[in-house]
Amino acid sequence: MSAGELRALASGDKSQIHLTDNFLYATAPINNGAWTLVLKTDVDTSLAEFYKARKRDILIIICAPLIILVVTTLLVRSMVNKIEDADRKRMALNNRMRQVEKMALVGRLAASVAHEINNPLQIITNQAGWVDELLDDEDNSQVKNLKNTGTRSVKSARM
Repeated sequence: MSAGELRALASGDKSQIHLTDNFLYATAPINNGAWTLVLKTDVDTSLAEFYKARKRDILIIICAPLIILVVTTLLVRSMVNKIEDADRKRMALNNRMRQVEKMALVGRLAASVAHEINNPLQIITNQAGWVDELLDDEDNSQVKNLKNTGTRSVKSARM
């Protein structure tokens, strides 16, 4: 017997637990101290389940933040992609609105120019109509070429 075992046997009248290098000793008196019950167990064997649970807990403690970090990164990346897509769509709509505004401006400008051109043409058309009416009153033999020229002027002015 080793010194640790002898110390465990010399425990006396009360229950005790002793720890030596790799062994755990538990002693308890039985039959009014006439006998001593000694339990000897290997510490590694006795605590194997505890060590396994501790390793599992450490693994969970290490892996949980990593999993949370990965999930958070994926969610943030997904949200950033959605925001970038929304920005691209917004920019495309803004560009389209600018083009529509430019086309509306060109349309208003064209209407204004057409109106400004139409006013003098209307005056010319009215004057050509009066000249045509005046030519109808004149002698046809004397104003034959002039009448054809006036008719062509009226037709070109109406275009």
